[in-house]
Amino acid sequence: MSREAPRDGSQRTGLVSIVTYNSSATVNACLDALQAAAGRSSVDWKVVVVDNCSSDDTPEILGRRRRTSGDLEVVLNDHNAGFAVAVGQTTAAAPDRDLLVLVNPDCYLSVDTLVVCEEWLVRHPGDAAVVQLWNVDGTVQTSAGSAWRPSRQVWRALSQGGPAGGVYINRRETRLSDEPIVVDWANMAFFAIRLDVYEQLGGLDPRFWMYCEDLDFCLRMKDAGRRVWWLPQGGATHVGGHSAAGVEWSVPDTVIAAHGEVFRKRGDRVELALLRLAMPVLYAARAGRCVLGGRRQDVRRHLSAAWTALRLPRPAPPPQST
Repeated sequence: MSREAPRDGSQRTGLVSIVTYNSSATVNACLDALQAAAGRSSVDWKVVVVDNCSSDDTPEILGRRRRTSGDLEVVLNDHNAGFAVAVGQTTAAAPDRDLLVLVNPDCYLSVDTLVVCEEWLVRHPGDAAVVQLWNVDGTVQTSAGSAWRPSRQVWRALSQGGPAGGVYINRRETRLSDEPIVVDWANMAFFAIRLDVYEQLGGLDPRFWMYCEDLDFCLRMKDAGRRVWWLPQGGATHVGGHSAAGVEWSVPDTVIAAHGEVFRKRGDRVELALLRLAMPVLYAARAGRCVLGGRRQDVRRHLSAAWTALRLPRPAPPPQST
């Protein structure tokens, strides 16, 4: 997956890491878009896909793609190992590559995205690069921004009309800038970095089975004096949430537990205390607001989130994956 080599005669190499789970509806389109983007690139790309024990047709689809592509390697897990562990399997399969690009199986790259990021990393070799993500309807999707903190969430809630105002762990759904900017956090549906830098920072932490592994890694980059750049050029359409479909878990509960682990790992006692004490109040207030508004189907979800924030359990996979 490459075009002609650079003029100096040397050719950079890259690894595209894709982790699938019940991704049959999107993975073909993902690989097609990736192939088109790689065709614009001077990098020699190798694609490694790890499937986390899908129950749909994903393994069969990947098998057919592998038989027709010499640049594609497929690893089939016998259990759902989680995102961070599976990414580690991809880097272990191609440890000597220059660049690493993480791509979700429901992420469709624009044709210029790889070129934009690889050229940026030549100028900023110790940093990472991300691009704007778009929803399938063409609207802007949150792709990067400031790191979420309970203290900010409490202030946001109070500024929006009291404890039942802003509750959710989210960020503004707006395009960030017309110029490259440094961000605290980036969605790893697409994430580009030198592989040696990624390894020096320890890679993704497997304690985050799903959610917040991106936040943890980006904060570690910042701690190490490295930057995550959001680039206005390039881009990708991101379907989002397809791997969680049909799994009996609560996304808010899982996200809360993962954020708790981030603050616990970093020794941030203030934010951890606010998460445990203030967020249950905010979620309980939201549940009460749903009762008054006749949205009783959402009450249990908000009360469950309140209970999770109060307990702050360690992140864990859902029962179906064990």
